[in-house]
Amino acid sequence: MDTLLPPSLLERIDASGRGVVVGWAPQQAIFAHPALGWVLTHGGGNTSLEALGKGLPMICWPLWGDQPVNSLWVSRTLDAGFELLEVRTAGVGRRALRRGEEGKVIDGGVEAVREEMREVLAMCRGEEGERKRRNALRARELLVRSVEKGGDVDVELEKLAKFF
Repeated sequence: MDTLLPPSLLERIDASGRGVVVGWAPQQAIFAHPALGWVLTHGGGNTSLEALGKGLPMICWPLWGDQPVNSLWVSRTLDAGFELLEVRTAGVGRRALRRGEEGKVIDGGVEAVREEMREVLAMCRGEEGERKRRNALRARELLVRSVEKGGDVDVELEKLAKFF
């Protein structure tokens, strides 16, 4: 398999027995597996909706395009996930207006990223993580209702049909 990951990292993952790196995986089948608790994602639109469609909370690692906005939507508006900030290298030295009223200054260094990951994983296992899990399940219910007969999708399609 071709990958951009360093061979030493692939060897460590393989030796750990706790992970696997594949070129492609059936995302919807993985999201449906009962052992999956959280989704680590770039926060793209499809992945975000598929995760929410299964009621899965997310840890968002946005890179570009729609991902930062989707990550903000998941973490702040829906309160169904966490957004990683230290990985946003474009923000190094700037104040992130996401954590606390005054915001957090982005360091972007390896230790800062590690510490943020530790903090986020600990929060996933605590009360905040439980709240976000409940909110992800609530988002799933809203998504399911929206596509049922008479749901938001039907209503909006009727409006569109009248337009034409």
